[in-house]
Amino acid sequence: MPTNIEILKNLAKNGVITHNGRFHADDILSAILLKISGVIDNISKIQRVGRVPEYFDGLAFDIGGGKFDHHQEGAKERQKGKKYAAFGLLWQEIGTEYIQNTYHVDEKIAKNAAKKFDSDFVRLMDLTDNYGAEKYPNPLSLIISSQNNTKYSDQENKQLFEKISNDLESYIVESIENSCNFIQDKIKAKKLALMEMNFLFLI
Repeated sequence: MPTNIEILKNLAKNGVITHNGRFHADDILSAILLKISGVIDNISKIQRVGRVPEYFDGLAFDIGGGKFDHHQEGAKERQKGKKYAAFGLLWQEIGTEYIQNTYHVDEKIAKNAAKKFDSDFVRLMDLTDNYGAEKYPNPLSLIISSQNNTKYSDQENKQLFEKISNDLESYIVESIENSCNFIQDKIKAKKLALMEMNFLFLI
């Protein structure tokens, strides 16, 4: 049975699209996740379009009202009625698998690390994208959004989209790794505390 990453990778063979025009942290970070997880091998594979082409059977995110969009009525929500954005939807789909594959940890550690990264990082990005920076200010989102220029052509915007995605890739990888390390260190600390308790009981 194919994994979620394999399913998306097969979809991506038929094309990968997101919206054109102004880009935000949501679509930039989604692009990075697709790259580091191996769904695509290069950010340049992503096409930025005004609408999903008819009969498109590839991978679309942040556009088109599909599984990895959040602009449509009835879009998937987190607890307390807060919507996911595209980044959060993709992270829910492949985050645990990415951590397990990359850091060779068991599924429980990977799930907890993915949950921590979601809580510390992804959720904040989703809130800013869905409900605005005034209500949910987020420095990284603001920095990315400030790079937009309405005077740029579509090609210039595409090049800038790719550049920012590639520039931020190592930062995102390190942030995910930190979440994984935190969970592993927490487990080690619990084991050490248990060993010390057992030792004290024996003496």
